[in-house]
Amino acid sequence: MKKNIPERLGTFLFFTVLSGVFLTCLLGRIDPDYFWRLKHGEMIVKDGLFPMKETFSFTAPGARMAVNAWLSEVIFYEIHSSFGYLGQALIQCALLTLIHWLLYLFLTRNILIPPFGSAALTGLCAVLFFNVAAPRVQIFTFLFFTLSLFAVVEWEKGNEKAPYWIALLIFPWVNLHSGFMIALVLLALIALGKIVEDRRLTLRAMSPLALGLLLSLINPEGYQVFAFPISSLTNTTILNTIQEVRPLDILDPSRFYPYLSVLFLLMIAGVRKISSRRFPWVLLCFMLIYQSMTFLRMTPFFAIVGVLCAGFSLKNSEDPRKLRILFIGIALFSGAMTARYCRLYLKNVYPWDESHIHHGFPLESVQLIRKKYPGKNIFNDFNWGGYLIYHLPENRVAVDSRTMPYLDFMKNGYWPATLAFPQTSWILDQIQADLVLCPAKSYLAGYMSRQANWERVVNNATESLFVRK
Repeated sequence: MKKNIPERLGTFLFFTVLSGVFLTCLLGRIDPDYFWRLKHGEMIVKDGLFPMKETFSFTAPGARMAVNAWLSEVIFYEIHSSFGYLGQALIQCALLTLIHWLLYLFLTRNILIPPFGSAALTGLCAVLFFNVAAPRVQIFTFLFFTLSLFAVVEWEKGNEKAPYWIALLIFPWVNLHSGFMIALVLLALIALGKIVEDRRLTLRAMSPLALGLLLSLINPEGYQVFAFPISSLTNTTILNTIQEVRPLDILDPSRFYPYLSVLFLLMIAGVRKISSRRFPWVLLCFMLIYQSMTFLRMTPFFAIVGVLCAGFSLKNSEDPRKLRILFIGIALFSGAMTARYCRLYLKNVYPWDESHIHHGFPLESVQLIRKKYPGKNIFNDFNWGGYLIYHLPENRVAVDSRTMPYLDFMKNGYWPATLAFPQTSWILDQIQADLVLCPAKSYLAGYMSRQANWERVVNNATESLFVRK
């Protein structure tokens, strides 16, 4: 018992520091989607209406909306209305810490990696999560995905009921986030493993996948719930607009170095050592390597699976000394990257108050519009649309980060105007924009300042607001 005290104290300190870093990231970076998700949650709770038609814009009124995270939006709204953004950040911090505690538990108990090695691998995974540490609905998917991997290992041990646990998770998951589709991938890989094992296609092998598909239809969208994830992978406007669906940027050290370190770890560990396992871990790992290189949003999935695959291989190491040196190296790298993140945020985050949630958003313009220009149409920056939707319910926006209702307008109207093309004035006239709100140092701000029929009424380091004369 006494021998376990230092070990438990070390684990407690590790997760205390990790949760502190997650909280710092959450308080220091406000996701643009956060505000319109609050508004959706408010609509569902107060009015009992699912936001299936666009009502907040003047460029796409009545357009079809994708209701792919309504339950998350209700949760976000209830937490924010009761505890403010700080309460939201604390709960999201707890979820991110829980995900990594489950990963640590998986490494120590299912793979039998020593505690220090498990902490080092968990810390490496966490570094890839720092970039997504914001109140986002994806966090629910990361949690459910991690839980699903426990069921995968149970199935590998011979528990034939375990895949049905993943299928049952899909019912709440599909209403929390469209990332539920990765659960169907896991069930398909389990079915593949069963078919290879039995050397024939059987109903028993396909039943969990069939159940998962059936349960995924229990949502407001029905079978249309598959449309948004597919569109986000194929639509060029979405791919060029939303940062998290862009390819991995090898010039961004905060994203690429941790990603490269996991790849390097897999190379050292040797994935061939897990090729004989019942579940096709190697196939899942290679799929996520490709997906995470082409879509940033997949990097956390790759981090989890990459660390676990490395753990499976490293546990068979015949040289404990080299293994200990490797874990020390991983811990030092993870610590250095963590210190880098903390340095970026600590100065601007603490001491915290609720006014921090307006940092980087056009607060001065919102206050003026609420006072002098209610009901006016606002041509706005893409990342500010959700903020305007939440804080200016009487006004209408041109675009926001929901993206789907505006695909045609963004290609033919928003981007030409934002880049100050010659037809910008014509575009603003055609869509009947009354106000233009853009970043102070943007091309559009410079263009609008030269237009005789527009007057600049706000100009600060963050934003410029122009009113049509």
